[in-house]
Amino acid sequence: IRRAMGDKFVIGSTFFTGIEFKEAILEVTLKHGHNVVQDRWEKEKISFKCGMGGKCKWRVYCSYDPDRQLFVVKTSCTHHSCSPNGK
Repeated sequence: IRRAMGDKFVIGSTFFTGIEFKEAILEVTLKHGHNVVQDRWEKEKISFKCGMGGKCKWRVYCSYDPDRQLFVVKTSCTHHSCSPNGK
C-alpha cells in the first residue's frame, strides 16, 4: 500500500485498488476522529460521505479508470463542517 503525504483525496489522486482507497479513508478518519459512512460500493465505484448527517458536505467519490487501469478520485469535498465525536 502506498502512503501519500498531504491531501490524499484531491481530484485526480490514484489508487491501485478499491481496497487501497478504502484503507486510506479509514486511516484519515481514524486519525481525525470524524464519522464517515460508505455511501456506495460497487465493482468500479466507491463513495464515502460524512456520517454525522446534517449540513456537513464531506464526500469522496472514486471510480475505476480503464485507460489508466487505476481507481481515480472524481469528486472530493474534504472539509468537514461538523465537529468530530470519534465514534
